[in-house]
Amino acid sequence: MKYADSALGGKSGIIDHVHKTYKYLLSNDINELKKEMFGIFEIKKALELIDDLPLQFTFTNKKPELIFLLANHKPASNILHTELNNLKRENFYIDFCRKADLKFATASFFGYGLFNACIYTLDEFKIFNHAILNITKDRKKLS
Repeated sequence: MKYADSALGGKSGIIDHVHKTYKYLLSNDINELKKEMFGIFEIKKALELIDDLPLQFTFTNKKPELIFLLANHKPASNILHTELNNLKRENFYIDFCRKADLKFATASFFGYGLFNACIYTLDEFKIFNHAILNITKDRKKLS
């Protein structure tokens, strides 16, 4: 979760989080992560924080996903565009992509539900973000 444009860069920014996740995946067994996630799931289930649960919960063998939730991002700001471009130039990025999928979630119609249709890969999200920047620039020209 990144809140506001000031949280996108620098220490604990997008690149830093992806790098730390990459280092974690390099030095830890993915089955340990799955065990921890299953434990969190069981706690939430016991606290009745989630409902409509499947009878059996299992993990697939797919790569894990690192999903960024971006809140209060100013669409006219170029910082997100810059950070995404810088991330793709990082030495570790290609190897990170072999270990995990990087995705970005967007809110749909002012909601906070997390739907697959609102989660994008980095390349898809760059196109989405670029389109928003262009619309914003066009609106400024008309003003």
